[in-house]
Amino acid sequence: MYSGSSAIAEGCVEGNCIVGKGTYEAKGGQKYEGEFRFGVPNGQGTLWYPEGDKYVGEWIDGKRNGQGTYTWPDGRKYVGEWKDGKQNGQGTYTWPDGGKYVGEWRFDSMTGQGTYTYADGDYCTGKFNKGKCLGKTVKLDRTKRNKIAEAKIACEDLGFTPGTEKFAECALKLSTEGSERTSSNRSSDGGGGVNWGGVVDTVERQRQEIERLNRERSNNGNTRVCSYVGNSIVCKDRGY
Repeated sequence: MYSGSSAIAEGCVEGNCIVGKGTYEAKGGQKYEGEFRFGVPNGQGTLWYPEGDKYVGEWIDGKRNGQGTYTWPDGRKYVGEWKDGKQNGQGTYTWPDGGKYVGEWRFDSMTGQGTYTYADGDYCTGKFNKGKCLGKTVKLDRTKRNKIAEAKIACEDLGFTPGTEKFAECALKLSTEGSERTSSNRSSDGGGGVNWGGVVDTVERQRQEIERLNRERSNNGNTRVCSYVGNSIVCKDRGY
């Protein structure tokens, strides 16, 4: 991307792209906005890639170094430490299907101590080597699995698109918090645009309403069962 001071001067569209703060647009479609030193990114800055990737964080001599966040257009996300352009040190990597790794990295590979949580809630914790978990795998019981499955259905019904970062975040929050959250500690997500407390409230109200309807129907000898589909209650005969 950076091929000399003359190229930097030509691609600099705003500010000072040699020493200071500026905005640089490369011919290949990349765009960098942030701090420069000696004509390359140094300090804090954001780089947009033509494929839709994005990096926000620290730079040293034109490479990702220090703390930073890298996001992919398919919903994947890495938040953590970098060294010479590679994921290196402590970091968290999330997948759009709900998978998540928290732990040590070495040259873009999950290597060291960490925990990988699968989309279904099972997790492996301990030592990792080049992306492979050498530690202990813990499988959830049926109750916890059902809670995760219910959370994903609820998130889809609430309008979150499966495979996106927000869908994964919604499923994680609902499956791990749910009824454990109280009105005294409900709050927004701190700037992400989604009031997770409100989402939890909505799902809890839906569950309580369904439980009430099914309990009343059971007491009256009715064999039909009710559930939420989108924002509506749908009841059908058992076995169909």
